[in-house]
Amino acid sequence: MKEYLMKSTLWRWGLLASLLLGWSCASVNYQADESNFREEIDRLEAKVLDNPNDMEAWRDLGAIYFQTQSYKKAQKALFKAAKHLKNDPKTLFFVGLSFEFDGDEVAALKVYKQYQKVSRLSGYRRLMKGRHDWMLREVARAHARLLVQDTLNTISVAPGAVAVFPMLYNGNDPQFSYLGRGMSEMLLIDLGKIPNLRLVERIRTQTLLNELKLAEQPFIDPSTAPRHGRLVGATRIVGGIFNVFGESQMRVDMSYWDTEAASFPQVTDKSDALDNFFRLEKALLFELVGKMEIALTPEERNRLMHIPTRNIRAFIEFCKGLTEEDAGNFDAAGGFYQSAVSLDPNFMMANEALERSEDIQASNGSIQAMSQKGLAVDGRKKTVRQTGMVNNMLQTMTNNIGSGFVAAGEDGRKSAEELVQSSAGAGNLPEPPPPPPQR
Repeated sequence: MKEYLMKSTLWRWGLLASLLLGWSCASVNYQADESNFREEIDRLEAKVLDNPNDMEAWRDLGAIYFQTQSYKKAQKALFKAAKHLKNDPKTLFFVGLSFEFDGDEVAALKVYKQYQKVSRLSGYRRLMKGRHDWMLREVARAHARLLVQDTLNTISVAPGAVAVFPMLYNGNDPQFSYLGRGMSEMLLIDLGKIPNLRLVERIRTQTLLNELKLAEQPFIDPSTAPRHGRLVGATRIVGGIFNVFGESQMRVDMSYWDTEAASFPQVTDKSDALDNFFRLEKALLFELVGKMEIALTPEERNRLMHIPTRNIRAFIEFCKGLTEEDAGNFDAAGGFYQSAVSLDPNFMMANEALERSEDIQASNGSIQAMSQKGLAVDGRKKTVRQTGMVNNMLQTMTNNIGSGFVAAGEDGRKSAEELVQSSAGAGNLPEPPPPPPQR
C-alpha cells in the first residue's frame, strides 16, 4: 500500500509538472544572439574586472546574460548582486525570472512578492506585481486540472477552511447576472477581515469551477457540495442563488454547508432594494458569521460595515470585470474596471483591480519575453537582429501564454495552496552561489 501511494503521489506531481511546462521547452530552445549584446557585455565585464564590488554592474551583466540565455553565468552574477542590493527592483525582478527558469515557483513568488517594497515610480514594480498575480493564476489552473484528473481523490482538507462559491443568477436579464461574482467577492473580502478565519482564495475556487465546467451550471446541490469543498481544501462552503425583480428588488438565497458538523445545508434568504446591495450583503454576512458561531468584537463588527461604493452601476461594472478576469480576459476586465472608476473615482476596489489587470497584461509572457521587458525598463534593451524564422518563433511563444516553468523534479512542485501560503511573506533570498570567474 505504501508503495502504491508513493507511485500515485509521483504520478500527481508528474502531471502537474507536465501541465506547468506548457511552452517552456520552446522558450528554452530560443537563443538570443549574444553578438548583439557583445559591446555591452564587454563593457560590463571590464567594469567588474576593474571593480569586483560594483554590484550594479554585476546586476546589469546578469540581466544581459539572462537575455542571451547564458543562464549559469546570469544566476551567478544576479545572486552576487542580490546579496548586496537587497531591495533593488531590477535585481529582484531578474532573480525571480532565474528562479522561474529553475522551476522553483515558491522562490520566484517570494521574490516577486517583494514588489511591495519597490517604489511605485519604478517600472519593475509593475512587472513584479503582475508576474506574481499571473503566476498564482497559472499555478491554480494547473493544480485544478490535476485535482479533476486525479481519480485517487487523496486531497488534503483543512478543517474549518471556508470556500465561497459564486452566487448564481436565476433571472432573465443578463445585466444583473454579474452581481453574483460581486456578492461572493464582498463576502470573501469581509470574511477575510475576521482574525484566524482561513479562507480559500477566489482564484482557486473559480479555476476549479471552470475546470469542472460548472461555472454556468445551476447552483451546486447538496450531493455535490462536499466534493467541491474537498477539491479546494475546505470543509465549510458558502454558495447561493439570487434574482432581481423589476430592476429594483434583489433576493438572495444563501446556503452554508459545514461538512464536518451537518449533512444538509443551512439556507438563509434575504431581500432588499437593489440600491441597498451592500446592506443586503452585510445582512447575509452577519447571518453567516452567526452560523459559524464566531464572536465579533465591536471593533471587528465596525470594520465589517465598510461599503466600497454607493454607486450600484459602478459596482456592476466592477463585477463584469471580475467575470472577465476569472476567464483570463484581462484586457476586457480592465475596460470594465475603468468604467467603474469613471462612474465612481473613489471606488478603491475598482482602482486596485484596474491596476492589477494592467500589471498582469504587462507581465503574462514567456520568461524570455519578460527578460526583454526587464531590459527595456531602464533603457538598456538592445535591438536584436533576428531572422524571419526566429522572429516567428518568438511571436509564437509570446502568443501561447502559459507557464514558463522548467521541471525541477518531484520535490520542486507545490500545490496552489502551498504556493499562496509560501508567498505570503517575502523571506530572505537563498544564499547566492559564488560569482563567475573573472577573465
